[in-house]
Amino acid sequence: MQDQRVRERPRSDTRERILNVGEELIAQHGMEGFQLKDVAERIGIRPPSIFAHFAGRDAIAQAIAERMLLRIRDLLVAGDDENPDEVISRWVRGLVAYMVANTAHLRIFLRDMAHAGSPGVSEYKDADDIQAEMAASIASVMQRGIAEGKFRVVRVEGLMAQIFGAVVAMLVWEGWDDSGNPIPGVPIETVQDEVEDLVRSYLAPRA
Repeated sequence: MQDQRVRERPRSDTRERILNVGEELIAQHGMEGFQLKDVAERIGIRPPSIFAHFAGRDAIAQAIAERMLLRIRDLLVAGDDENPDEVISRWVRGLVAYMVANTAHLRIFLRDMAHAGSPGVSEYKDADDIQAEMAASIASVMQRGIAEGKFRVVRVEGLMAQIFGAVVAMLVWEGWDDSGNPIPGVPIETVQDEVEDLVRSYLAPRA
C-alpha cells in the first residue's frame, strides 16, 4: 500500500527558503519594508513557524548579512604571484558587479554604514573573524604593491573604507527603481572605472 503520509520539508531547506525570500523582500523594499508576515506568505507557512528557524526579523537579516560577508571574503582573494595592480582592479570591479547583482546585500551594507549600533554586519558572531580574513588578504596585496613601488603606505582599514564606501556611494547615489534595484545613472562599467580610479588615486605613491 502506497505511503500517503506527507513528508515534512527538511528544516535546512525551509531555513534557506526563508533566507532567500528575505533577500528578495529586502532588495525590493529595504530593511524597513522587510516583514515576517510577508516572508511567511511567500513561502506558504504561518508566521509563527519562522521562529522554529530564526529568533526573529533581525536574526534573518543577520544570517543574510553573514552570507554577504562570506561571499565578499571569497571575492577578495589573490594568488601570491598575482600583479597587485591587477588584483585591485579585479576586486573593485568584482565588488561593483556583486553589489549590483545582490541588491539585498547592498541595502544591508548601506544600513550598517548609516546606522551604527543597529543590528548590522558588526554584530554577527563570526563577523570579526571574517573581516580579519578580508583584512589579511588586502594587507598581503598592499605589502606586495608597496614593495614594488606601486602603492603608498596606507592603513588597511582606510583602504577597505575607501573601496566599500566608493562602491556603495556610487551605486545608491541616484536611488532605487520600482523593483528595488539601484539606479547608478551611468553604465555599470562606468561605475567600475570611476571606483577603480578613486582607489588607485588613494593608493598612488605621493611625489
